[in-house]
Formats: sequence, C-alpha cells, structure tokens
Amino acid sequence: AGKQAINTQANQALESLPVIISIDSHTEIDYSLVAPPSYNTANFLETTHKGEFYLTDHPTEAPYTPVALPAATSTDRMMYLWLTSYIANTAGYVYQQAGILHYTITPNMVPSSLPFKLNTTAYKFIVPQLYEKYPNMAMELEVNNTAPMTVSTTAQVVTGTVPGTVRVLVQTGNATVEAFTLGALIHANATVGTHAEGTKQFISAKASYLYTDLTLLNSGIGNFSVHVLDAAVNALCEIGVIPFINKYTVPGFQIPIVDGLALVNPTLTLGQDFVLIATDFSYTPSFYKKEDESKEDKERTSFVPIDVV
Repeated sequence: AGKQAINTQANQALESLPVIISIDSHTEIDYSLVAPPSYNTANFLETTHKGEFYLTDHPTEAPYTPVALPAATSTDRMMYLWLTSYIANTAGYVYQQAGILHYTITPNMVPSSLPFKLNTTAYKFIVPQLYEKYPNMAMELEVNNTAPMTVSTTAQVVTGTVPGTVRVLVQTGNATVEAFTLGALIHANATVGTHAEGTKQFISAKASYLYTDLTLLNSGIGNFSVHVLDAAVNALCEIGVIPFINKYTVPGFQIPIVDGLALVNPTLTLGQDFVLIATDFSYTPSFYKKEDESKEDKERTSFVPIDVV
C-alpha cells in the first residue's frame, strides 16, 4: 500500500510538469518530454525535455541542433537542472521571426550628460559631410535586428551577439530622411540568475554591453570611415539597445519543475553551451488534501515541508 501511494504521488507530480508555457503574446516554450523518465546509476530520477521557443501563432522548428549534455558528476544536491544554449538560441530565432526586435532612439532619450547628442551639430567634426548636408538638424537612430541573436556559454562567461542595422535618420522640417545605414553586430555579456514568482521558478539573464562592429551599408552623404562613430554608437547602444534587450531577458522564463516544489539555495555553474542549476528543494504537493475540505478548514493538519540543505 505504501509503495502504491508513493508511485501514485510520483505519477501525479510528473503529470504536473509544465509542457507548454506561454512567455508573452508572441512566444511560448515547449517543455515536452523527449524520452521516458528513468533512473540513473546514482538513483536519480532523470527527465529530458525539449526546451524550445516557438511562435504562438505560427510554430515552426528552429534550424538548430540541441547540444549534448555532459554526464552528471555530483550527487550532493537534491536536484540538478541543465539548460543549454539551444533554448536561448531558439528564443533569438523566434523573436527575430516575430519582427519585434526593432528600436528607435530619439533625441529626448539621450541623457544630458552624454556628449553624443542626436543632432548633426554634434558630428560636425566627426562626419563633416553629415553636418554640411543637414546643418543643425535633429537625428534618430532606427535599430533593427536582421538575423537571430546567438548565445553561447563557456565556463567563464555567457556571451551574445545581435546582428542588425542602424539607420541614421535626419529630421528635415516635416520629413525624415535617411542619411546613411550602418551594419551592426552588437556584442554583449550576460549574468544569469534564478528567482521565484509565487510558486513558479524562473531563470533570467541581464545583458551588459561590450562593443559593436560597424560597417557602412549605404550612404546618402558619401563614403566615410565608420570607426569615427564607434564611441557614439557604443554610448547610444548602452543607453538604448541594451535596456531594450533586457526588457525581454530580465523577466526570464519558467523552469519546468513539478507543482509544489521550491528551490532552496540554488547555485549556478556555467559550462560549454550549458548552465547547470544545482539545488536542494522543499516540496508541498498541491494534491495533498483531505477528502473533506470543509472539515480540514476546522481541524487543519498542515503538511509541513522539510527543507534539506
């Protein structure tokens, strides 16, 4: 009877593992099992999940191959979760396909302390032909993502690259014209962490800006060396593009764990194309109820979770 009860509760717990989780109005994650649950040689229950972002309205497979997970080498914590760069890269693919990764930096968004104002006068000696053609005119930067963001991890760092373009626009009276367009490959690092929201557990990342590789794609003011714009582009990406990226990455995405389980003292370890979360946990199954809930309200015997650290 005891064994049957344990098996029943174990099956109920596994059934509570999330399969499809909505992220926002555009995307969702598929956490469906790709193999039956099994016990490994260390008597750990192992489950293997897909972990792929999809467009909610038009789900299609990302053109990537999942990386192989390393063999488990530790058994001193209660649970180990491996999340590979495949998840982040399918997210980059999906958001690029959705066409929502575009951002416009306008003059009023530039802090007064920043020397690179969005006015052609600020570039009079950096790109003289810009000022000559459009003297003392306000500018806008239209940043567009042109290919999927890619993410990789090593034992030391998480890095990301975002391919795109920067259209430099000038406001001429009632019209806005394109002065030139830059090709941009934005490089960033990221710190990764976990957090809880109610009973749900999330993994999130916060990007920090590194630098941008620039090329001149087309120009209405003639040729010039794009390197003269490095400092300005770096500063404007720092205040505009990185906060825009963090709007999507800081909230994070939900980790697939059974209902009622809470992480206790989780630690994160980076590896080659994976993040490992090693943690203990407390567990209060939602299906732990008395048959007569009205009687339970009067004479409640609470299930007390045990935190093992």
